Amino acid sequence: MTHTSPEPLTGLRASLYEAVRPFDPQDGSMRIFAPASYSLVRHAQLVPVVHIEAFSLAHWFPLCWLKRDGCTTLVALRTLRSDGSGQPAGSPDTAASLPLALRAYPFVVGAGGGDRHFLDAAIPDQPSDVGAPIMTQAGKAGPGAQLKMQALAAFDHALAVSQAMTDTLVESDLLEAWPLDFDVDGERVVVDDMFVLKASELTSVRMFQFIEKYGSAAAAFLGAHRISLFRAGSLVQAARRTAPAAIAAQ
Repeated sequence: MTHTSPEPLTGLRASLYEAVRPFDPQDGSMRIFAPASYSLVRHAQLVPVVHIEAFSLAHWFPLCWLKRDGCTTLVALRTLRSDGSGQPAGSPDTAASLPLALRAYPFVVGAGGGDRHFLDAAIPDQPSDVGAPIMTQAGKAGPGAQLKMQALAAFDHALAVSQAMTDTLVESDLLEAWPLDFDVDGERVVVDDMFVLKASELTSVRMFQFIEKYGSAAAAFLGAHRISLFRAGSLVQAARRTAPAAIAAQ
């Protein structure tokens, strides 16, 4: 059995998973399911993302930064509600709405590298079918596992650059707080610790230096970030649609 430990999971990624363990060859018979079969995929309010998925996710959610516990993480804000309800129409059932980290689940993003993989000990609470084993009888990854591992590889490959960009934005003082505090049908809805690009710095020397350092990919990424903020309005509308049920439950 492999006893390799995962790379340290910090900030939001550390709280995204419950019990991370190394993938063992004996896990090949373990059955995995469509992403939406797992509670975490359906209900996670904040999901870590990388710059290469910014344009595809900007159509769905605001992309911003979470500053918490000394860590700054690029995230997709999927809903204003901490219980995961009130997501835009089509999420999470539409595959295009899922960030790479959720497409890869229960494989853990940002925990290893190369041929090392880690799993979150998760039981699907709403499976839509009987699932499929990770490995086929021929010892190869099954179709479902291949899709998850492709998402995992894409995230891990881009993570270092995305975090470097984030660190530079923080060090260059190019981010500002984004207060999200709404009254939704008489209920206060608050999301703390969100940050966005400073509008006052869009044409500054420091912004030019940032783009010069990271190239055209950085400019495209920041453009997608700015566009994505307009999706906050759809989150407010979605929160209003779910407010009566939430209030009744309380």
